Amino acid sequence: MKIVLAPDSFKESMTASQAVAAMREGVWSVLPHAECVGVPMADGGEGTVDAVVDALGGERITVEVSDPLGRPARATYGYVAARSLAVIEMASASGLELVAPSDRDILRASTFGVGQLIVSALDRGATELLIGIGGSATNDGGAGMLTALGVAFSDADGAPLPPGGPRLPGCTASTPRAWTADWPACTSRSPPTSPHHCSEPAAPARFSALRRGPLPTMSRCSKPR
Repeated sequence: MKIVLAPDSFKESMTASQAVAAMREGVWSVLPHAECVGVPMADGGEGTVDAVVDALGGERITVEVSDPLGRPARATYGYVAARSLAVIEMASASGLELVAPSDRDILRASTFGVGQLIVSALDRGATELLIGIGGSATNDGGAGMLTALGVAFSDADGAPLPPGGPRLPGCTASTPRAWTADWPACTSRSPPTSPHHCSEPAAPARFSALRRGPLPTMSRCSKPR
């Protein structure tokens, strides 16, 4: 008997590869002669690097980055040299699992660490980026990521903007370092600032402080200028 084991990850609990190992052990406890084929799945969140690198062949690169709150952390991305392809998870550098529930602050969390992963991949020779945008503890519109790539965000007076989404309305920015990013990988295609945008339904589920009301910054951003 052949059994295909194809789970996704279990958020903040178990990677898809770990789930495959656990499922295989369970199957063999009942069917010791079964042939188990592990196919870890991913939807752009945790486990995307493992799933793609294992499928295409490649290596895992670990670098020093800033976590969502600017603290030192280590994050891993995948690199497939034969295709000059880098596979990057937002979750690795800016994910929920990096921040204790009591410390999660979506209004100052930054995607700067994701930008640091992109810079490392570009320096390694990547010409294509597969960026999984799931499992994030941030909601800054990618401003932190762009800052790491060379964008300078400033207010109307020319003063640098601090990290976090609430400072974005009305800012100006310079041109970032160029790169090619194909196939963004995510589970939702809702625009962040549409009438039914993804920020308000997603953020309160992850950040208890926001359950008291809507996100005023997103409301301001969605209004025509």
